[in-house]
Amino acid sequence: MIRRAAIYIRTSSETPSPLEQETDCRRLVEEKGLQVVHIYRDVEKYRVGNRLVEPSGSRSDRPALQSMLKAATRDKFDVILAWREDRLYRGIRAMLTVLEIIQDYKIEILLAKETFDAKIAPIRAWVAQMELDSM
Repeated sequence: MIRRAAIYIRTSSETPSPLEQETDCRRLVEEKGLQVVHIYRDVEKYRVGNRLVEPSGSRSDRPALQSMLKAATRDKFDVILAWREDRLYRGIRAMLTVLEIIQDYKIEILLAKETFDAKIAPIRAWVAQMELDSM
């Protein structure tokens, strides 16, 4: 049976374009023999209350991320593909949200440029948060 995949793309100032991220993820889809069922993109500012915010990895309220996680709870896909782990989260709160869903619903995470390890994800999220705080 072919596994269903969701691709997640998030832009920020220090990463390749959304197109480059998608290209790398699609290459991984081909290598793994997956079927893409949806591409989730947080690439524009979005409204939180009365202000517009960037789709920062430290935020767990990104619209496409929330939509993807909700779809995961409805068994819409088996695998989440992202360019790197920091596309999914760059802080503890966002990391906890993602890890809870993938563990509860047995979703695999594959990364185009790194290897994902749920055991060290909290450490990587903490380091990423420290990087953001120092910018």
